[in-house]
Amino acid sequence: PLPELYDVLAETMKTICCEANHIAALRRFEWSLLTRLGFAPDLFHDGNGNEINGEETYWLTPEEAVVPLAEADRFHALNKGVAVLGATLIDLRERSFVHQESLGQALKVTRLLIDNLLPEGIKSRQVLQQLQQFGLGS
Repeated sequence: PLPELYDVLAETMKTICCEANHIAALRRFEWSLLTRLGFAPDLFHDGNGNEINGEETYWLTPEEAVVPLAEADRFHALNKGVAVLGATLIDLRERSFVHQESLGQALKVTRLLIDNLLPEGIKSRQVLQQLQQFGLGS
C-alpha cells in the first residue's frame, strides 16, 4: 500500500518509453523502491555520523552503515559489499546523476541491495538475458 511508489513507477515507465536516458530513470526507481520499503542505507551520514563527502570513497554493504573505505578493512572479508565514491552516494540520494561514473556505481549499489533482498534474483533480468540469447532483445 504505497501509492507514491506507483507514481514513481508510472514516471519511470514514461521515461523508458519516451526518453533516451532510461538508465538514470531505472536507478531512480530502484532507489525510490529501496527507500520507501525501508531497505536503503542512510546516504546523508556515514557510520561515524559524518556527512557523506563527495571526494571520499566508501564501503557499502546491505546490512551495515556506509563507512569510509579506509576504515572498512574489517568489512571486506566479512560482508559482501561495494566500494563507491561519495559523489555517487550523493547523486543516488538526490536521484540526480551529475557525475559520469555515478550511473555505473549506482547500478552496483542497487543491485547489491536488491539481490540481498531477493537471493534468487530479479526475474526480469533472466527474461532479458534469454531474449538476448535468442536475438529478440536489444
